[in-house]
Amino acid sequence: MAKTRRKPFIMEKYADISKTLEIIHGQHCGLTWNLHRGNVLKIASLRTLSFVGVVSVFPERGRVLAHSPTERDFLQFILDNQPMLTTPATTWLCVGSWYDSITHHNHLDLSRVSFDRHAAHRLAWKHRQYSIYLLHMNESETPFNPDDPVNKKLEDGTLYTSVLRSILKWHGT
Repeated sequence: MAKTRRKPFIMEKYADISKTLEIIHGQHCGLTWNLHRGNVLKIASLRTLSFVGVVSVFPERGRVLAHSPTERDFLQFILDNQPMLTTPATTWLCVGSWYDSITHHNHLDLSRVSFDRHAAHRLAWKHRQYSIYLLHMNESETPFNPDDPVNKKLEDGTLYTSVLRSILKWHGT
């Protein structure tokens, strides 16, 4: 019995999602989409949590585009990262996109949703990210080194002197 190819089914499965992602990115200049749950911003149960942060992970798998991402860009990104994106739903790994207003480039990345501030900062620090997107506030914050003893004493992690020290250490100065 000959094996059938599953690629057409997979492409068809993600084609509608890719079109939706193109539309959402076009409207909001960014998104966080979980293949198991959909648009993370629209998940009502997350609104009740005190912290929801989104961190770009696996930066080597990201894409930088000089144009707004198209359905085809999203589809190819999903197909290229499908094994990671379809892992158990508990991982909260997502397709992320955002527009950089300084460089005028659009970015596609793999993002992880975190419900713990220190865990989010640890992820950002590990993957050398410049920011953590705060879902409830629709803004970003600069990551700090969560293993710094000064930061462990803070619940909200907003000690600017420690953040500055972490940034300088991160940049090797």
